[in-house]
Amino acid sequence: MPKQKFRYSARKVECIGRRDGRGWQYAFWPFKKEMPVQPLDDQQEQASFDLELYRAAEDDLADIAISWSEEDKVLKNQYCKSLVELQMATEALTSETKDLEFAKKEFDQAEDEFEAQRQPPISHRTEWMWIAFLMVGEYFFNYIIFNMVGAEDLETHIMALVISATLPMSAMYLGMLLKKADKNILEKWMALVMLLVPVLVLMGISLLRAALFEGAWTEDEEAPPISPWAASMVFIVINLLIFLVGAVVSYMASHADPETYRTLRIRMNRARKRFDHESRDHQQASRMYQKARIAYEKAKHLRKEEFDIHQAMAFDLIKKARLYISIYHDANIGVRKNGITPPCFKEPIPELKVPELLMAASLDWSCDPNIMGLNPFSKTGFNQN
Repeated sequence: MPKQKFRYSARKVECIGRRDGRGWQYAFWPFKKEMPVQPLDDQQEQASFDLELYRAAEDDLADIAISWSEEDKVLKNQYCKSLVELQMATEALTSETKDLEFAKKEFDQAEDEFEAQRQPPISHRTEWMWIAFLMVGEYFFNYIIFNMVGAEDLETHIMALVISATLPMSAMYLGMLLKKADKNILEKWMALVMLLVPVLVLMGISLLRAALFEGAWTEDEEAPPISPWAASMVFIVINLLIFLVGAVVSYMASHADPETYRTLRIRMNRARKRFDHESRDHQQASRMYQKARIAYEKAKHLRKEEFDIHQAMAFDLIKKARLYISIYHDANIGVRKNGITPPCFKEPIPELKVPELLMAASLDWSCDPNIMGLNPFSKTGFNQN
């Protein structure tokens, strides 16, 4: 803020008015010194003290305008920088909004097409849980059976692992083939092979082991209470049940048109990932826009506030100068012995004008695109005022 040169008070101005109007002043109290009244009784020109007040007010008004001009260099620079950031944030948000709308439209379309397909009653996750459970059960069951028929420990583990891995997976593949609507010749033969081969292999393994170990169990005094043929039948039945359960689970988890179903599911998952990515980008752009908007409003408000303060100072100074001139006139006339009002006091008080820099119309909110780095071809629209 500028230091004011207009250092007058109403009391001081009144004292000066009485001193100039009474025609004397104290030389050495209580002695008085005669002096001509000011202004003269017939003076046409403006009183010297009026001019003093007027010039002091004009000087202060000029200082206020200069002070505002210096402060506005910084304030407008901050305002224009915030305007640039807001414009960039607005363009980024507009672009991200368009990308988000396109990604959402694409995801909604992919989701609708995927959901239009008849969904399997069992999900793939549930299917794999069942297959894993069947593999574990298959392993322990076959391990027990092979131990009962007298197989070596290493052989028992190997056979149990092989059967527990191949049988449920074969059942899974068979269920997928059976559920498929449009099967070609190869797939039909594959389904028949997947149905017959596991059954024949299981029967062959069972019958072969029953024949090989029947004699050993007969000669063994501590043979188990189950015959080789009974163990073979249990082996075949349990494994066939496990195979059937795996095939049914796979059938219920498969789709009649697996290629189309898989394609639509992949497309929907990709569309969802893109939509999620665009949503995060849009949220980030929205936060940047809000931050830039707040900074812009803050810079704008600070500049307007400082302008209003300087403008109010100018108006207050003009009112104070006119008031003090009136006080001077009244005090001066009140103490004149002849009661004459000088002609210069009858004239209207000279009008003090607010400097043009402090007028509202001079507060320029435009920013030079070349100097401030603004994009003159930007299509974003927001009110700078």
